Amino acid sequence: MAAVLPDLSVTINQRRWSCVLDPTLALSYYGLALVKRLRQVMEVWVVRELWNILDNTHFYLQDPGSLLPNRERGKVRPEDRQAVVSALRGWEQIRMETDPGGLGICWVGDSPSESFLPENQDPGILWRFERLSASLDRRVTGSGSLDSAFRDTVALAVAEGQGFVLSHLPETGGTEIPPAICNAISQWRIPCGLLDPGSSLVLLERDYLLRLLIQAGVAGLCWAGLRPVVLHIVAPMAAALNRPPAEEYEFTDDGPARPEPPSSESESDLGDVWQGARGFWYPLNGT
Repeated sequence: MAAVLPDLSVTINQRRWSCVLDPTLALSYYGLALVKRLRQVMEVWVVRELWNILDNTHFYLQDPGSLLPNRERGKVRPEDRQAVVSALRGWEQIRMETDPGGLGICWVGDSPSESFLPENQDPGILWRFERLSASLDRRVTGSGSLDSAFRDTVALAVAEGQGFVLSHLPETGGTEIPPAICNAISQWRIPCGLLDPGSSLVLLERDYLLRLLIQAGVAGLCWAGLRPVVLHIVAPMAAALNRPPAEEYEFTDDGPARPEPPSSESESDLGDVWQGARGFWYPLNGT
């Protein structure tokens, strides 16, 4: 007697590539257009500090230069200020018209209910991000909103573990001036260098990511002046980061989720997870 076997259906879900958006790129002319296109082909993450900035747009619209990395060098151009103003207004409008889930982007908030994580994402990313950010805060040299946003970008990229930071270069010039976030990382005692564009690994990854960008319709933005950069943050010590006890680190929806940064006395318990960390970057569409 022949056995009757039910129909068998097998579905294999391959996780998409993910990127954390450099806050200066998010607040550029290309930011919103880039997000709308890229979210079709990869997981796009933004940092919590971006929402803090957007919650205070009235302040930043009066002083858009405070969100520009070259302010202290007196090199802020009027068109740079206008780009930030346009971006702030665009983000503000889309937040008013769209519910958070409808934005199609991911972020870690102050609690699980204020976060938007992709399917199958390990919820442990919340406490990993908080511990990484608190530890990195000891190295951050500045105190402005952009410094906090850069810190959160680096911490989120390492906490997420499988993606990269998508940054950008100035519209003119070569690669002699690294992205602002790379300069910041170097000031935090984390070496950050330009990769050899001819490296086999760079060529393979660049080719794959360029195909994704073309599929998402980003080529036109590149022709218009966008010069995207891929930045990888490698922090080997972060792999040994242990989950803290529940009583030490608990997320609630009624109270603050972020713990106080560990004191110097507890530094040995947390460990310097940024010891030996390095950054590597390369321009995505040529030099």
